[in-house]
Amino acid sequence: MAVPADSTGGSPVLLADGLFVGLLAPTVGSRFRRREGKLTVTSTSPVFVREGEPFESWSEYTELVLAGSARAGRTAPFHDAVEYCTWVEQKAAAVQNGTTPQAQLTDAFIMDFLDRIDAMDLPRGKVTIDDGWFTSDGPGGLGDWDVDTDRIADLATVARRIRERGHVPGLWFAPGRAAVASRFRTGRPEEFFPIVSARAETIGRATRERYAWPGADLLDHLRRTFARYSDQGFAKYKLDLHYGPKHIMIGQLQLAYAAIKALDPTYEVEHHTPDIFASRWADVVRTNDVLINNEQQWRGVAAAHWFISRWSCPDTLLNLDHIGGNDPTVGAADFSEHLDRMRSFDGYPVVSLLPDRFGAEVSSQVRTALVGYDTTRGRTWTAPEPISWHEFLGDRERTWR
Repeated sequence: MAVPADSTGGSPVLLADGLFVGLLAPTVGSRFRRREGKLTVTSTSPVFVREGEPFESWSEYTELVLAGSARAGRTAPFHDAVEYCTWVEQKAAAVQNGTTPQAQLTDAFIMDFLDRIDAMDLPRGKVTIDDGWFTSDGPGGLGDWDVDTDRIADLATVARRIRERGHVPGLWFAPGRAAVASRFRTGRPEEFFPIVSARAETIGRATRERYAWPGADLLDHLRRTFARYSDQGFAKYKLDLHYGPKHIMIGQLQLAYAAIKALDPTYEVEHHTPDIFASRWADVVRTNDVLINNEQQWRGVAAAHWFISRWSCPDTLLNLDHIGGNDPTVGAADFSEHLDRMRSFDGYPVVSLLPDRFGAEVSSQVRTALVGYDTTRGRTWTAPEPISWHEFLGDRERTWR
């Protein structure tokens, strides 16, 4: 039962023909492995095993894990609003300028981003400032979260300008991650551990970053950190974590969620870990973006990311991250096709590569889609009834490849 979603996470479950296995707690030492065509589950916690139709068993597993604690809707009305995120525009500017995406994030860049949204007459929603607003790898950088004032004079002014345009201000963080030279790490180096993943996306950070163990020190640090930016006017927090042992990731998310919600229970917490245990510590889970280009079978991957996220986060809002994907070189035709496909999915749309670069026709398509979503999202929200992968694909299976 292959679902092409190995580029995203998911709940700790195994599905096979006539069999379902799910962990009842995210514990150290639990693993799913495939060797020589054989699937093996090792767990130090109780395991839910059921023979029969696996998706019916997954529904039963979900009810057991949630045990009556399923959420009935949004924490605040803005949580499912349309979102505009600076990240892919930062990447596009980096391609043009030959530097890094982070280096593009300046006061002028942010104001131009807001001006372009207004010029296209797109709906009001959330505007999230992504990775790059803080200083680099030294003291004050990752983990210390000091604004890079050479590029952004004052984040409180940025938040105010976003609100003046009618949007809720959001900000990117990586809780638990810290630069080796940061004040956060050098003050208590014994509370950090080195990177252990061999994933290509993290190898380059192995010498520059360390990761904080979930605990009281991290909680205190996160409370101080988020309080600073709450005071500056930010109400949505986009969280990125190192892909490491799931129990550590969940612990870091739990502490970040607690720190943010203590400031204001209506603040939005979003992260990229679609897992039934991790989703307890989020208002929104993003479906994880795709690279849309001729080298990627992106249609099936986009569908699979959404599908796994919906099953793994059955009572949590989904963020359709991003319209047009995460490759700034995407063409107009693929951008529009991805928009059309994502419109059929439950979740709120996120625009990061602004469509005006493709001309008036694509801009109009995006505006129509966003206005249509915004006028129908309503004041309440409930999770849809999940269906199986083959039911989800149905007659579309050929076109999703």
